[in-house]
Amino acid sequence: MKKLPLFTLDSNLIKHWQAQLADTDYALAVFDNLTNMSNRLEQTSFPQHAVCLIHLDNFTDVALLKTLCAKFTLLILSNAPSNAEAIPLFKLGIKGYLNAFANQARILQVLFTLEAGSVWLGQQLLSELIQTGGLIEPEANLASEMLDESILTEREQQTLDLIRQGLSNAEIAQTLEITERTVKKHVNQLLEKCQVKDRLALVIKYPKRQ
Repeated sequence: MKKLPLFTLDSNLIKHWQAQLADTDYALAVFDNLTNMSNRLEQTSFPQHAVCLIHLDNFTDVALLKTLCAKFTLLILSNAPSNAEAIPLFKLGIKGYLNAFANQARILQVLFTLEAGSVWLGQQLLSELIQTGGLIEPEANLASEMLDESILTEREQQTLDLIRQGLSNAEIAQTLEITERTVKKHVNQLLEKCQVKDRLALVIKYPKRQ
């Protein structure tokens, strides 16, 4: 059973997450003080960069949030998610941003993504980040580079160009007149060839060609 720390003061949120995590491999550990949560996790040898949940409606300490980002994989829960709210948080170093009352399928999808070392953000936010040239500060190993596009097939190149425009898999499939399954295959091949973990890292490392 994996421990999943949650900082919140909202009893309804606690009940929601307990219900959504029932019959899963996760056990919720609730904290009503973020500093105490951080100290407790460090004292119990909680795995470095393990996923922690923070309910944004109960949190205002930006300095502490930035410190926690260096220690844990932070998933921020928001009652009213918006791009304007999310972008500054990603700049601080959070790895995920989610509707606080998401359903079980989405919650598990997000947790699996974060545990695999990738970033989770919605398609709309991803599109905005891509179209603006990447508002998240890139990590050192994701500095912008020139891509040797000779390693890509024609379809992979077309897919990359559309990803750079912020299109979703469904939109890419419609544009190229192929199935979403085929698009996913091209995307996975792009990530492997470009040695990145997700689409955001891909467009940060290899941004739009001027």
